[in-house]
Amino acid sequence: MRTWAREAGTAKLTRPRSARCFRSSTRCVGNEAVRAGLIPQLKSPEYADRTWACAAICNLIQNDPATRRMFQSKNVVGELIERLTDDVDEVVVEASGALR
Repeated sequence: MRTWAREAGTAKLTRPRSARCFRSSTRCVGNEAVRAGLIPQLKSPEYADRTWACAAICNLIQNDPATRRMFQSKNVVGELIERLTDDVDEVVVEASGALR
């Protein structure tokens, strides 16, 4: 998610502080609290939040073994399986992609 911010009279595209990611040479190292914040979004009443959370989890587990282990310890697989029965097709597609 990117937003426009005005700094010193100039506009530039920036990411919100909570979504920033610092790249090392081999993997993306982010804040565990931000990653863990995705889990409650899987149960959000808004379908867009659920869709976004499934897609974000999918991207994070592809790139970082530590993130994969952290999500496994928090039963994300079970939460994603629950999303397979969601009423919104977009959520089901993203959840199945994350489980793949």
